[in-house]
Amino acid sequence: MPEYTFNLGAQYRFSNGFFMRADVNGVGAFYGDQANTVKEDAYVLVNLKLGYETEKFDIYVWGRNLFDKAYHTIKYDWDGMELVQDAEPFCAGLSVAWRF
Repeated sequence: MPEYTFNLGAQYRFSNGFFMRADVNGVGAFYGDQANTVKEDAYVLVNLKLGYETEKFDIYVWGRNLFDKAYHTIKYDWDGMELVQDAEPFCAGLSVAWRF
């Protein structure tokens, strides 16, 4: 288990439909094996979302892991075994939602 985790987010919505959101996620150092011999460093990730919303549609651009921080995560398989794996690198996209 990590020593700590945190998530800090801020969002601002303008009266004309535009919005922006930023999130900072942090995970403290942790051991990547059950014998506590492989220590993984702490890391901080920054995510951003900018867009425009109306009653009928939303459109926004987003980015995850903006500074392309290399880090590892722990996942668990069906038997409860810990699996340390490389996590997602920088990723960006454009999303559109239509309501009818």
